[in-house]
Amino acid sequence: MSKVTTFNTDKVPRGNLFIPQATIASNLIFVSGTVGVDPHTGKLISDDFEEQTRQAFFNIKTILEEAGSNLQKVAKTTVMMVSGMDPTFAAVNKVYAEFFS
Repeated sequence: MSKVTTFNTDKVPRGNLFIPQATIASNLIFVSGTVGVDPHTGKLISDDFEEQTRQAFFNIKTILEEAGSNLQKVAKTTVMMVSGMDPTFAAVNKVYAEFFS
C-alpha cells in the first residue's frame, strides 16, 4: 500500500484546520473542497458568484501547483455549490471552461 500524506500551502487560506487542502497517495492528488476566498484577505473575493467560482478555481490551481502538479493533469472534478446560486450552471460552466479546455 502506498503512503498517504496530507498537503497544505500557505498560499491559499484553509477553510477548516481539521481538513487538509489536499491528500496525496502515490501519484494522485485529491484536493478538498475550496471556496472563492481571497488569499490576501482570507475573505470571500466578492459577493458575485461568478467571481467566487473563479477564485475557487485559482485556489485549486495554486494548491495543485504547490503540490507539484497542475490543472492539465486533472482527471476528474466534482463541483458542489449552494442551491439556487447558479440554477442554470451558466456561471460555473463559463468559469470551468476558462480553466479546463
